[in-house]
Amino acid sequence: MPTFVDFAGMNTLVSSSIDGNTITSEKNGDFPEFIPDHQELVGINLHRNGPYGYSTWKQLRVSENPITRHHKANSTMTFVVQPGPVRNVLSEGELRVRDRYSALYSFTEPAIAQKAYPLVWNVGRHFKDENGNVDLENPERFSIISSYANQGIGFANNQVDKLHKFDPDEEKTEYREIYKLYAEGGLNNQASPLTHWEFMQYRETIFPHMKNQFQNENLERPNFVSFYRHNREDRTKEIKRTPDFGWIPDIE
Repeated sequence: MPTFVDFAGMNTLVSSSIDGNTITSEKNGDFPEFIPDHQELVGINLHRNGPYGYSTWKQLRVSENPITRHHKANSTMTFVVQPGPVRNVLSEGELRVRDRYSALYSFTEPAIAQKAYPLVWNVGRHFKDENGNVDLENPERFSIISSYANQGIGFANNQVDKLHKFDPDEEKTEYREIYKLYAEGGLNNQASPLTHWEFMQYRETIFPHMKNQFQNENLERPNFVSFYRHNREDRTKEIKRTPDFGWIPDIE
């Protein structure tokens, strides 16, 4: 190459744009004279893969490619499901085949979300004294904290859950095991570890939706235009002096 092509992903001489899972590269139109037309492909390959090509080191660290970095920066996720749909490949007659993969799906999925909170039970246990009597008015109170909603949350988009066949079973959660201790007469059973009930607390975040949490459009005000005059000269107001009225401000 007659000119330097950076290997750090800078769009200096070669410009790249990403749309979904497709990356498009071409020489920068602002500096077309630095890369001749017959060496444009060489410049694109150097820009994407560096001077050593697609080495085994890059293959092992494939998660650091430009498309993956773009998805991480914009909280997007693309995937296909297997198998794909059934379609007819003949214009006349019936010859149906099933595609190996489906079409490419793209969703907004933040890396983290704050929706679920643990369940809190305020309960207690009655104990017999040394004479075998049970004081029903003074149980030993304690709290139980366990996960519930977090075990049933898969992705921020319900469509992604359906495509990945994510269907959690509530019967296998901690909630059901604790529920069996006090339900259906369990509070009246002295063999049960829970014989006193006060309340159960459940919380979750309703707004904003999980797919909109921790996004720039919610954390910042992208359409806000500041009225503050950042230039010092624009914040200076001239005062005119007249012999009759003294100092009079210049009204804009």
